[in-house]
Amino acid sequence: MKKRKFSENGMMFWICLILGLVLLIWPDLSTRLICFVLGAILAAVGIVRITLYFIRDSYLGLLRQDLTVGLLCLGGGGFLLFWPQMVASFLPVLFGLLLLVAGADRLQAGMDLRRMGSSYWLGTIIAALVTLILGAVVLANPFDTALLLIRFIGVSLVVVGCAGLGTSMLVSRMVRDFYADRFGDPGPIEVEAVDVTDKEQDR
Repeated sequence: MKKRKFSENGMMFWICLILGLVLLIWPDLSTRLICFVLGAILAAVGIVRITLYFIRDSYLGLLRQDLTVGLLCLGGGGFLLFWPQMVASFLPVLFGLLLLVAGADRLQAGMDLRRMGSSYWLGTIIAALVTLILGAVVLANPFDTALLLIRFIGVSLVVVGCAGLGTSMLVSRMVRDFYADRFGDPGPIEVEAVDVTDKEQDR
């Protein structure tokens, strides 16, 4: 359960990385096309989470909130796909908020690493603070041209995506090792063979 949880959290950083590369390679893309790409990704994530809600058992679905997250992603993706012109005007704000959410997520990951005794917690928290600063800069938008803003957003998303994927794998490994050390491996179960044939003949 823990491994899947962190794997799903890593999906957000894959999205950041892919979007960042797209914006760096094609910084002159229209905001309408960016809205379509982001909307398609969010809609796909929403469909996956809603599907998982009906596949998983009810207890796990309650813990993961798959239906709620899926509906929110699907609704946000649909809004981006059908009303891109409306979203284009405040698209930098969406990217800034995405960076802030990613930074907050990594901040908790750093605190979790510290509680589990990992020596990488300080680096993770520094990366989280850098992500929060990048998000604040994007929201403040001190750039002279829209092209420069798009390139800055692309670099920020690539940095956040790489750092987030690295810390996600690290936290996932730490959690797996923590539970393995705490509960151990029960090992093979010994079963005593019983010959039922002789008992039937005695009857």
